[in-house]
Amino acid sequence: MRWQVLGELPEHPRNLRDIVHFEEQFSLRPLRYLRMRYPNRQCCITGTTAEFQVFGEGYPAGIILQSPIYDLGAVRNATGLSWQVEAPERTRVEIRSRTGNLLQESYIFHDKNGKEVTERKYNKLIPSFKGRVDTVRSPGDDWSIWSQAYERSDRGFLSPTPRRFVQLQAYLLSDDPMQRAVLDELVLSYTEPLAAATRAEIYPIQAQPGQRTEFTCYLGWDIGAGSTGFDQLLMRSGADIELGELRSGGQVLDAEGTQVDGGWDIAFADPFVRAGLIELDFASTIYRQQMPFEAFLASGREERQIRQRVDVGDASDAVASEAISVSLPVGSTLIDGLSVSAALVTPNGDGIGDRLRIEFALLNVLQPRLLHVALYDLSGREVRVLHDQQQTAGPIMLSWDGQDEFGQLAAPGNYLLRVKVQGDAQTQETNKIIALAY
Repeated sequence: MRWQVLGELPEHPRNLRDIVHFEEQFSLRPLRYLRMRYPNRQCCITGTTAEFQVFGEGYPAGIILQSPIYDLGAVRNATGLSWQVEAPERTRVEIRSRTGNLLQESYIFHDKNGKEVTERKYNKLIPSFKGRVDTVRSPGDDWSIWSQAYERSDRGFLSPTPRRFVQLQAYLLSDDPMQRAVLDELVLSYTEPLAAATRAEIYPIQAQPGQRTEFTCYLGWDIGAGSTGFDQLLMRSGADIELGELRSGGQVLDAEGTQVDGGWDIAFADPFVRAGLIELDFASTIYRQQMPFEAFLASGREERQIRQRVDVGDASDAVASEAISVSLPVGSTLIDGLSVSAALVTPNGDGIGDRLRIEFALLNVLQPRLLHVALYDLSGREVRVLHDQQQTAGPIMLSWDGQDEFGQLAAPGNYLLRVKVQGDAQTQETNKIIALAY
């Protein structure tokens, strides 16, 4: 927490004997805590504050609304949140959720006058002096943390499901004191679970950066009395997925995969209505730490697709990862594997060596950061900029045709290829010498 001085009353002898009226005006600003300090060199002199008033204008900069704990009556599959809001410019609404199956109960005791007393004192009171006992329910040990904010209405449920209990939270935020956001409606959609319990893990859980690696996802599930089963499996990740074989009980499954944005939708010829285990082989190339691979069960038998997120857990005795994220070896490198198609560029127009292909991997850059790739002559003058944009982790492929910024062929000689990225902690760069001749 950083404190900012809003006003100050200079020290003066009359402040020690008179009643001082102190007023400080300042421009509107979001403010939650206000502190008064009395620095005084005369430590034996004290005083009291008779009255303290703070005045503001407009709407609060932020309000947190938190729902009670909703009991769905049984373990249910939450499928989505939808809402209606009024959010003028410079305001926004952030919705979050959390779920669980266990509750903790505590009790608040009162005497007949409504005064809160300890349980011990309450038990000593005669019946006519005892008041009400309130039961307070709070999340138990198995509850999830608050989810990330939902980006759009009716886009799927982000907290673990199926669960019995759900709690919702809304942040109403404003950067303009004269504007406010309004939450008109918040709707939770849920269905019977496709499976009573699910668990998934992948192996291996570590890969070399920028190298194609083969993985196996083990996905197990249990079917309960209210479970409806599933006939689809959805795989999602921020990394590319190359789908391989699917097996269950040692047999290759009859399935059809459709590549979609962010992963694969896999449809099975026959629905799964009993407990089981699926092994799914796939390959991917990892460019950042803790790359997650998420799985969803789905049913296309209804008019609208129903999906259920698969929990992380021990799905198979064959592996012991209990993880669905892949890590990279610990290191601080952001630029990896810089390579060029040739050390010599010869833009003669004969189709041989006319263009220089440049490839490298950007690692562990989770948020967009400025990536600058350029060629310099040996005096340090920038000859050609190949890339100067915000970029996240992933493969980078560029080319140079031997021309400068003005579209003219650069002079024959040696050039310095420089790749530079601005990370959170430091700026990293790597260089390579390129020769140009024609």
